[in-house]
Amino acid sequence: MDLIPEHTYQALNQFFSDLAGEKALLLDQIKDKILLNLPQYARMGDFRQPVEKIDAIFLKKASLLSQNEQIILKRALVAKLALNLPKMIDKMNLPSSILELYPDAFARLADFLKRPSIDAYNVTSDYFRKDIRFALGLTVPCGTFVVDMFSRYRFRTVIRSFLRSGNIMVVLRYLKIKGYGPWFHMHIDQRYTNDLNEHAHDQMYLRIAELLKRNKHIRGTTGSSWLYDPQLLKISTRHAYIQLRPVERGAFLVRHGKGNVEQATMTSKSRRRLYEEGKYMPREYSMLWPRKELIAWAEQKRRSLSLAEL
Repeated sequence: MDLIPEHTYQALNQFFSDLAGEKALLLDQIKDKILLNLPQYARMGDFRQPVEKIDAIFLKKASLLSQNEQIILKRALVAKLALNLPKMIDKMNLPSSILELYPDAFARLADFLKRPSIDAYNVTSDYFRKDIRFALGLTVPCGTFVVDMFSRYRFRTVIRSFLRSGNIMVVLRYLKIKGYGPWFHMHIDQRYTNDLNEHAHDQMYLRIAELLKRNKHIRGTTGSSWLYDPQLLKISTRHAYIQLRPVERGAFLVRHGKGNVEQATMTSKSRRRLYEEGKYMPREYSMLWPRKELIAWAEQKRRSLSLAEL
């Protein structure tokens, strides 16, 4: 399978082929240093940590450049790492259902990198974090969400949730499934929210189930968002499937503190109004769907789809 279509390859190549000799050499030095440490990044369970390490490498080499020059060089860096990604994908044992998403994912990346800068595109930028992780194979496209191939869900996080909510069952379930082991972790990319719908979300979980079967050490999949807040079942029913699907099939929720108000209200006038009236305060929850339960749901789902086609 051609993971990078020719026109996308040319678009990504353009970002660094136009660099002056000195900056092109600097870019190669940074890229080589990053790839040398790739096994180390792949074992980091925190979403931000690899990007923070990479940003430190970048700044050590390019701190004398202006902010605009740094942004240009970082976009060229992401493009160059992305063109190296197919070599890594060959060794990742990904199912075909995920491999077929890569041509579009590469095209989206190239299209975004061509746009005028809309943020600092540095370690504080969610876009930069996600693009670096994608280009290094630390995060893979799965459809509506992207998925980190390795993360940790700390026991102290569960304990803090218990102290906040008093729900001892969360602690017991976490311990029963040995939740201190490695997990997949899902993220929504705000640039591509138009893809979010119930059918596409089910397809994403079917892909994650395939990943779990190929990675038997992974405990399951998790995600943290205001979208898992049980309040939404009443005030935003169109998003109900995002938490109902996993929770009705064996997942459990871990309560945190306040959610991101801007993210929770930016696309909904009704949620914004309820927030301004003091009737809605977004809360952050994590959803943990253990591997056994997720795979069981996926097998049942596939059977029902097969029967529907008869």
